[in-house]
Amino acid sequence: MNRKLTFLACLASALAFGVAASAEVVVEVSLGEEKDNLYSRVGVLAATGGTIDWGSKSKMGEKGTSPRVSVEGSLVVVVYVSKDKDLMYQVGSLDLETMFITWGPKASYAKGTNPSISLLGTRITSVHQGTSKTKLYIVSGVVDAKRRQITWGKVAQYDSHGRKPTVALASQ
Repeated sequence: MNRKLTFLACLASALAFGVAASAEVVVEVSLGEEKDNLYSRVGVLAATGGTIDWGSKSKMGEKGTSPRVSVEGSLVVVVYVSKDKDLMYQVGSLDLETMFITWGPKASYAKGTNPSISLLGTRITSVHQGTSKTKLYIVSGVVDAKRRQITWGKVAQYDSHGRKPTVALASQ
């Protein structure tokens, strides 16, 4: 298989699984051929032409659905939904030389579906749909890259009539 994809194809595939870009690095997390197994891969965006040179796909060893990923420098965070509707996260360290992510342990941070996350430095915000299908929730935290864990604040409902939220953080 050709390791290069056009940038537009990568953006289109982002609708189906988690893709995050940081500078010229692209991290993709998706479901594998085996049911619910999560895989990640790292790519480098070409200087011209809008193509991505992908590294090898790596099995994360976790099962889940609806993966979402965010990157800040060498810090990578993925969230996903377990079969019991637990929202899980993992913090990873990106090595550009090997194009590999070393993942920390999985941990639960809330209940729900359709998560979305965004990183800004070591600050993280996650929004998700509750188990009732229309209530939306938000929670923020701080990522400890060395320990590969997140200290989350309190989960708060912010909307009672929404679905499939998304979030982005920006500095001003």
